[in-house]
Amino acid sequence: MEGLSELRRHVSSAVIQTRRMLTGSRAGQFRIMTRGSGSDFDQLREYQPGDDVRFIDWKSSARGQHLVVREYRDERSRSIHLLLDCSRSMLFGTGEKRFYERGASIAAIVAVMGENAGDAVALHFMRQNLQTATPLLVGRQQTDRIVRELLRNAPSCSGDVVQKTAHSFARLFCKKSLLFLISDFIEPLDVDFMRFLGARYSLCCIRVRDKNETAVLDTVRFLPCRESEFSGQDDASLLFLHSEKNVQQAQCVLKQMRQEQEDLFRHTRVAWFDCFVQDDPVKSVFMGLKKVKVLL
Repeated sequence: MEGLSELRRHVSSAVIQTRRMLTGSRAGQFRIMTRGSGSDFDQLREYQPGDDVRFIDWKSSARGQHLVVREYRDERSRSIHLLLDCSRSMLFGTGEKRFYERGASIAAIVAVMGENAGDAVALHFMRQNLQTATPLLVGRQQTDRIVRELLRNAPSCSGDVVQKTAHSFARLFCKKSLLFLISDFIEPLDVDFMRFLGARYSLCCIRVRDKNETAVLDTVRFLPCRESEFSGQDDASLLFLHSEKNVQQAQCVLKQMRQEQEDLFRHTRVAWFDCFVQDDPVKSVFMGLKKVKVLL
C-alpha cells in the first residue's frame, strides 16, 4: 500500500475538489444532489386566500371541482452510513493507486456531500467484524473526523467481509437511511440478502476497480499441478507450469463474475456504479450518483 503521505494527499485533494464543486461557480450543475428548502411533500389541502398559486395542484383541483394546494413540510437531516471494505484485496492496484486509497477518497467525497446537504454521516470499516469508526454526526467537524479515521486505517483482514458485516449492520441499524457499500466486491453476493438491504435502506454499491485488472493476469502464466500427474508417482510436491490457457480461463472467470454481479444488482434493483482507480474520483462519484439517481 502506498505511504501515508500519498494517501493523505489523495484524500485531502478529493475533499478540497468536492468542496469547490459544491460551492463554486459550477455548483449549479449539481443542484440535483442537494436538498432544497421545504421540498418534502406532506399533504393536499383546500386553497385559501393568500396561498402561493405556484403550489396549486391543478389535476387534483380538476378532479375535485375546487382548488387544492400542495403542502410541504420542513426537511429533516438524513442519515448516511459509509461502509468501506478493509480486506486485503483492497491492496490491489496495477499503478500507483490502490483500491483502498480510491475507496477512502470515495468515502471522503460522499461525506463532504452529506455535510453540504446538512445530513448526519457515519463511517464503518468492514473487517471480520463491523467496526464503527465514527457515529452519526452532522457538520464539518464530522467530515474531518471521518478523514482522520480513513488515514489511520489500513486493509488487514482476509476472507469475505462485505456480506458478513452488512448482516451485522442490518441488525444494529434498522432506521431508514442512505447506505453506501464501497468495495472491490471480490466475493459472492446473496440475491435475497441484497434484495433485503435494498428494501430496508436506500442502498448504493460502489465498485472500486482497475481498468487493467484482467490485463495484469498476462504476467502470471503459471498453473499449479501435482508432479504425479506427469511422472506417474504419488508425489505431493507442486510444479508451476506456464499455461496460456490458464490465463485465459482466469480472465474469463473474472469477467463472468463482474457480469453476474451486475445482473444481480439489476435483478434486485440495487443502485451501483464503478469507480476506476485511473479516473478522477470526484468526477466519477458525482457522475455515478447522478446516473443512479441517488440524491445528495
